[in-house]
Amino acid sequence: AAKSTASSAARQKERESLEKSLAAARESAEMKDRVALQSNTDKLLAEREERQQAMRRQEDEMKQRMVEREAKAARELEEAKQERKAKAKADEDRKRAEEERRRVRAEDERRKREEKAALGAEQKQAAERRGEARVRAEDE
Repeated sequence: AAKSTASSAARQKERESLEKSLAAARESAEMKDRVALQSNTDKLLAEREERQQAMRRQEDEMKQRMVEREAKAARELEEAKQERKAKAKADEDRKRAEEERRRVRAEDERRKREEKAALGAEQKQAAERRGEARVRAEDE
């Protein structure tokens, strides 16, 4: 009976040892699974973060291009406005110069007419005086 008990105790010990070994193996496998799962999760999270950063970079680049386009359009609009302003001023200066030339020309023509009229009147008076002098000479 002692032999049977010793054999039973040995089997019990072996069973417990196997169960411990099995539990350790199970725990080790679960730990490996958890580590692999965590590693996979970390990898997926890192990939997701990379994609989000890439999307943010793309959005930032698009916003930057849009800002640059708007700035360029604003510059072109301002340049066109300045060109129109400069053209209007040049047109106004040209008109003013042309009006001044016309005014000076008209003044010159008026002065010439007056001088011609004054000269004509002087010549007429001189002729009349000569005529009167001739008449007097003939009378004498």
